[in-house]
Amino acid sequence: MSLANLATIPVTTDIKWNQNAFNNAGETMGEWAKENKKLNQQDKKLLGEQVVNSYSKMKVEEYVNFSKTFSPYVRWESHVVDAVTPANQSVCQQPKNQAAATECLNTWMLAGMKQSQKKSLEECFRKAGCASNWMNASPAERQGLKNEFHKSVDTIATQYKGQNDQFVSGVKVAWGKHEERVAHMHLVFREYLVKSATQLGCDRTCVIKATANKYQNFGETMPKCGCGTDAWKITQTDVNVMAATENVYGDLEALNEVDVSDIQSALIRMDM
Repeated sequence: MSLANLATIPVTTDIKWNQNAFNNAGETMGEWAKENKKLNQQDKKLLGEQVVNSYSKMKVEEYVNFSKTFSPYVRWESHVVDAVTPANQSVCQQPKNQAAATECLNTWMLAGMKQSQKKSLEECFRKAGCASNWMNASPAERQGLKNEFHKSVDTIATQYKGQNDQFVSGVKVAWGKHEERVAHMHLVFREYLVKSATQLGCDRTCVIKATANKYQNFGETMPKCGCGTDAWKITQTDVNVMAATENVYGDLEALNEVDVSDIQSALIRMDM
């Protein structure tokens, strides 16, 4: 842009503020801050209470069903004790038979406790009169004890899964209620924002439109809401740029290249 294109432009020379409008808008947002703090505190309290309640329900459920949960496993342990008990206690407990069983175990252990020699160890115990109920059990009885173990463990797992699922479900419900309260807090903020903006001269219907759909069109719509009416007044005066420039730099015909460059840069920044 050359100096020949200098023209008259509007320049802001005064800004007046409606103090009452700004005070009212500030008080409105101050009321929102108090309301929001109260709602936040209520939300945290309710969320905490609901999560604790879900946990307490789970623990009471565990307490009520403790016998049902663990009795099958305890019965299996009792059966295991019976299985590893001598089938004929009165015979095995005789000193000579205990000594013979001890020698059986010594031989097996000193030979390396090989699994392949386990059958020989059991036969040795039989001769000593110390065979266990497990040694005498049929394949079906042994499988039955194994099945009892798996079933008892499954009972424990099923019971705890149900209790944990109940707790998780309760937490999900509590969190859902929390999200509902947060959404309500957002609506409350929007109401106060609309009121505050209206107090600053914005068109209420326009602000409502700008804040709709989670503020998706806020940046596009809000500048069109006429904010500032009766809230502030900007006075602009037309200024002859050429005269102002001559007042600073002197005769424009006598400017050097540096001054010309400075003026042109200033005009670019002014978006002329």
